[in-house]
Amino acid sequence: MDTAETPVYYVLIACGLIILLFTLVFASSSIWLQRRLWRKIRLRMEATMNRMEKERARIAADLHDEATPLIYSVRRKIEDSVGADERSRQMLSLGREQLVVLEEQLQLISHSMVSLSLQRKGLLYSLKELVLEKRMLDNLDIELHCEELPQLSKSAATHIYRIVQEIIHNTIKHASASRLVISFDYEKPVLAIRSADNGKGFDMEAGSLPEQGLGIGNIINRAMFLQGTARVQAIKGCQWEILLKVG
Repeated sequence: MDTAETPVYYVLIACGLIILLFTLVFASSSIWLQRRLWRKIRLRMEATMNRMEKERARIAADLHDEATPLIYSVRRKIEDSVGADERSRQMLSLGREQLVVLEEQLQLISHSMVSLSLQRKGLLYSLKELVLEKRMLDNLDIELHCEELPQLSKSAATHIYRIVQEIIHNTIKHASASRLVISFDYEKPVLAIRSADNGKGFDMEAGSLPEQGLGIGNIINRAMFLQGTARVQAIKGCQWEILLKVG
């Protein structure tokens, strides 16, 4: 190398090293900022979902402690009443029947908001109970393939229960399906939840299901909260694949 070119060579090396250093610093800062932003988003999501669960619990408690006893009291008063004529007796009988239906509906709403079995007996028992209840009440054949589950935190169990509940609800309300299959597979550290129905499906790109948008967003957000992903295909029927990192 020519003596005159030596300083230029070292300058180029120094510039290259400086550029490399700045690139590394920028990349590290970007990663740090992304992680910090994700932590903030996750904390915000957690706070929002905790508020939702607390509100569900509050409404369920109000229905159980205030509305249900009031309905029962009114129903007993009607049952003890005697109509003055046939029309009055028919009206009282209709009122009793309607109050019974209303009481049953309130119990179903209360149960859907807060699953007591989830708190007392765990996720697997609650999922089987949910499927059995929906199978009996709605015209939908639901299969649940779930033999065992990993040890889960209370928060993770609640999110998974809500995910399955949302899938079932959307299938019943929107899919016009007669059959739904839900399966769980665990290979540490990933818990896979897959579902498939034989309904009419939808076209997400065409925006053909505005009513379901919120439910789908809830499923995706809960999966993200558990450091997972949720993908849906609905060209023919609706199929979910949800992969969660749970341990």
